[in-house]
Amino acid sequence: MSLKEKWQDFAAGFDAVKIKRLRNVAGVACLVLALFSLIAVISYFFTWKADQSLAGDPGMMDPSVIAHNSGSKLGFKLGNFLVGECFGFAALGISAFFALLGTGLLFPGKVRDKLSQIVSGSLSATFLGSLLLAFISPLFGITKLFGAGAGGQCGASINYWAVNLIGIIPTGLAVAGLVALWIWLFFPGLFSAKAVEEEEPGPVDNGYGQGDPIYEPVYSQADENVYEPEPEPEPEPEPEPEPEDTGVKYYTFIINTSVHSLRLREQPDDNGKILSYIPKSSKGYVLKPGNTWTKVKTEDGREGYCATRYLVVTQVTAEDFPEDIRDLVEAPDEELTSDFEGEG
Repeated sequence: MSLKEKWQDFAAGFDAVKIKRLRNVAGVACLVLALFSLIAVISYFFTWKADQSLAGDPGMMDPSVIAHNSGSKLGFKLGNFLVGECFGFAALGISAFFALLGTGLLFPGKVRDKLSQIVSGSLSATFLGSLLLAFISPLFGITKLFGAGAGGQCGASINYWAVNLIGIIPTGLAVAGLVALWIWLFFPGLFSAKAVEEEEPGPVDNGYGQGDPIYEPVYSQADENVYEPEPEPEPEPEPEPEPEDTGVKYYTFIINTSVHSLRLREQPDDNGKILSYIPKSSKGYVLKPGNTWTKVKTEDGREGYCATRYLVVTQVTAEDFPEDIRDLVEAPDEELTSDFEGEG
């Protein structure tokens, strides 16, 4: 058995409940790390000078040695690494990164589509913030802050290399260009403002000439020959065309197999590539029914072909079928047998 097949068998043992538990544990761990790193970094901003002697002290872990950082000695170590040796003030972006990642793991339905953008945006913002702070540190005379400047050792090293290579003005333009590129990538709406213009109402064509006032005749109630125009008959509405029968029906399924999982294949064939293994009793939706092979989409988003004999299929109405995949459903290529819904 190949390494890939071994991994697929191992992953098949994790059902949706186990995966959700692992995701929740990882999410809580990320939020705890985000909170601790935030405390350590902010405290380091105010206590870095008082704790500098601990950086190279081999006896730092001695109980008599006191750390002024609110996260104690571990908080000092973490703050010294993130702020002094890496990103300076921009180290706050690392706390934001873990907070956003933890939120995405705990609540995948709300930020699942934007999780990768949020994570990459927070990490790149931390790096760019370090570069920008390192570049402006000499302008404010704070090159010794945290030992290497407001942008930390990472930003200071890159800034020193760039200024030495191309000069201070091209370096400043390059940093500004990177910041503008970051804003354009992650906040494109700032560069695509649409001017909304209200359309002024034009003159009304009333039958006497466009823009002319409408004169309505006034009749006296005492006039015996009052003229009352007959109302025009309303046109009969055209009958709506009956919807065309496309042969599409909507089904849900549940896996019913004697083993712990069912193969999900790329093609409707016994030799088709195995895409995944669906655990027993998993549920999903039928995209294309068939007597031998049925194209399905599981509740967790996996799509492929399964042997129909291992599926318990139930027909549902269009209203009970997910709207976002309703257009993906196809009619069968063959006439379904009478016991199609009784498979399994």
